[in-house]
Amino acid sequence: MGGQQYLKFKTFERAREQGFTTFDLMGGAPTGFPEHELTSVSAFKESIGGKKIEYTGNFDIILNPRLYKIFKRLFTLKK
Repeated sequence: MGGQQYLKFKTFERAREQGFTTFDLMGGAPTGFPEHELTSVSAFKESIGGKKIEYTGNFDIILNPRLYKIFKRLFTLKK
């Protein structure tokens, strides 16, 4: 077991001792997309007993339309 896996294992173990029943690892590949960049992340999470819970997509609440437009433009340039 590698160092990161051991650290996560101990974190889960300690959380269980304190009465926690779930631990949100956040993020992973969506179902039906085996070539997704997070497929290996999902596989790791499932290997330690994780269960996938999928929610409806993300939504933006636009509070400042001008700033949002600038942000979106910069974000697409970054890609």
